[in-house]
Amino acid sequence: MFLGENALKNLVEFMIDAELTLSIAPHHAEKVRLRPIVELVQATLAPEGQSAVARKTFEITSSVHFLSALFEVVSEFENEPASSRKAITACLFAYHLREWIWKEHRSLIEKALGLKDQEAFYKYVNNCFPDFPLIREVCLGTKHFETNHNQVLNTGLSGGDFSPDDFSSADFYVGDLIVETGIGNKNALEMLKSVLRFYEKLFSVLGI
Repeated sequence: MFLGENALKNLVEFMIDAELTLSIAPHHAEKVRLRPIVELVQATLAPEGQSAVARKTFEITSSVHFLSALFEVVSEFENEPASSRKAITACLFAYHLREWIWKEHRSLIEKALGLKDQEAFYKYVNNCFPDFPLIREVCLGTKHFETNHNQVLNTGLSGGDFSPDDFSSADFYVGDLIVETGIGNKNALEMLKSVLRFYEKLFSVLGI
């Protein structure tokens, strides 16, 4: 039997309120919430305000899923810190997660942060995480071949340590990807790990 979206939402609300009593041992019982089932059903629902989009993004249907995917791609980049492909992929996820959060959780953002429009929320993100415009430039430069932003002067690979005349453990260091700006270089991996911490804190503030 196929349940429509409204029926599934009603089922979720019922299960959140309901409790199942399980006999754990003689003369003892423990109430266990139906959280695993609730989460399973909720995962099938497109987030509020994004249903049409979410149906086009495979199994990533909420900002929570998007954050989880961001963790995965940053972890992959960390395992291969000289990979431009993995760095760009992580930047794309980091940039677009901001949009998902706004579209899915506008009411929470207004309630918790007092921000009533998208521009105000984006300014808040930039203020809390000043390197976000750099991620945006890398992302849009990749997606649209844009060159009309000037905070990022260049991107590249810092030099490794290998020398045929001097062998040491440092020789296994192959270099890091960096983002060059007018006020210094940014390590791409550290920047992306920092944006992960920012998003974790934001999710906590919003109660997501």
